[in-house]
Amino acid sequence: MNPTFTRNPADIPLEVLRGFVREQALQHTYRGLAERWGIGHETLRKFINGGTVQPHPRHRERYGALFLHLHPAGYVEEKAVDEDCPKPLPLPQLKRLLPPDRAEAAAVLERIFALAARHPDELPEQADAVRGWMQTLLAAEFEAEAQYARGRRPPPEGAES
Repeated sequence: MNPTFTRNPADIPLEVLRGFVREQALQHTYRGLAERWGIGHETLRKFINGGTVQPHPRHRERYGALFLHLHPAGYVEEKAVDEDCPKPLPLPQLKRLLPPDRAEAAAVLERIFALAARHPDELPEQADAVRGWMQTLLAAEFEAEAQYARGRRPPPEGAES
């Protein structure tokens, strides 16, 4: 049985990892992803398409570690509302709930807490701690994504196009 929350790469459900790798391959191509992750592009393709039912433990660990790198809060299972979809789904990243621009996302988060502060007598004492945690999480999610910029990598410096 898979946990509903984990920071252990080996405990992230296989179907979640398969979906994660598929999403990354769509953004970066099999070959680009294989080069970045140090895994063969055919290995990635077979894993994504279900040809590899049970990946090698090293690859599974690698997929899990990369998932956690892009999801710094860890794997949190979203409880399925639709009983027709029994697959575990990861809770979406905080940044996916906010505007796609980093500055705009931070501004919306600030606005939420500024509006909450209008009623200081009703604001729980933990509000500042929650605000700081959400800001840290949002920054970590944007930092992790920046390392995997969309598309192919630019040619090395000095190389002719």
